[in-house]
Amino acid sequence: MTLTEVAPFQVDRMGRVPAFVGLAKQTGGVYLETPDMKVEDALRETGLDFTIEMDSMHDSTGAKSKAMRTVVGVFPDGRREIYGAVKKSYVPIQVPEALSVAQAILDDSDAQLAALGAYGDPFGSRVYAATKLGESILVGGVDPVDLYLTVLNSYDRSNSLTALFAPIRLGCTNETTATFRYAKNVVKIRHTKSAKLRIEEARAALKMSFRYFGAFQEEAEKLLAKPAGIDQLTQVVKLTWPLAQDASERKAGNWTDRLDEIVDLWKNVPNLANVRDTGWGVYNAFVEYLDHDMPVRGKELSAEETALAKANRIALGRLDKMKTDAWGLLAAA
Repeated sequence: MTLTEVAPFQVDRMGRVPAFVGLAKQTGGVYLETPDMKVEDALRETGLDFTIEMDSMHDSTGAKSKAMRTVVGVFPDGRREIYGAVKKSYVPIQVPEALSVAQAILDDSDAQLAALGAYGDPFGSRVYAATKLGESILVGGVDPVDLYLTVLNSYDRSNSLTALFAPIRLGCTNETTATFRYAKNVVKIRHTKSAKLRIEEARAALKMSFRYFGAFQEEAEKLLAKPAGIDQLTQVVKLTWPLAQDASERKAGNWTDRLDEIVDLWKNVPNLANVRDTGWGVYNAFVEYLDHDMPVRGKELSAEETALAKANRIALGRLDKMKTDAWGLLAAA
């Protein structure tokens, strides 16, 4: 099975796709829309039905470590990948078990598997799956948003098992996530002895959390009803990246450049034409910058590495606080 791109993401959106499609593109994973495809079947067909074993660690004298072990991925073809050293308290959540959170949603709804794959260095140290949840919603009856659940897991200690509800605005593929006081959208589970129990609890919580999307639509329509423009967008930028009064000329210039870039998105991207002068339009201009245009900090990266880093930070919810704070400011305006 190879990477397949299908509607609605064949439509030109300036080359922008949701985070889970970005992960599939950059990692050789699979993006599909196959009704009735089960996670276990997809893992087998893509050659990702590998298992995690825990090997002993030895010091330079050959003595076995009492405190540490090595995480190893064992693939169907016999290949073994070493993912790193962990404490003995680490209990790996096997790939099918980790992605069973997504399967639970598939079993109890009209959802369908949308993407699945593995990546990382070494390969397989991180895995993910995304499911599309039923029909789209229409914010204000005019702006379509698809509903997804993305599940990610790692064996290199980069992140916990994470399950994230992700509304994707079809006009721009923004992940328009926000957390509301009465409806959470993320569950995280650490690799410990209690992980199996917590997965069962997470599956139950995620089933109940479909109410999140009801809350999301209600709050989005409130934003859509609010007039908003450059003043509100400037306030969002000030909240997200405060600029000290004594900031250097270079820092002040960089701050202004960032604001100008986001304002340009808000003024000019065609996908905001029907919602531009609203809180919902301002919010989506801001999120479009975060998801697709905000630079990845750190060492120099290739275009492919940058795309993967951007997809990873979205899928793991690392931008969610900025999105939630911006939503709160606009809602209160």
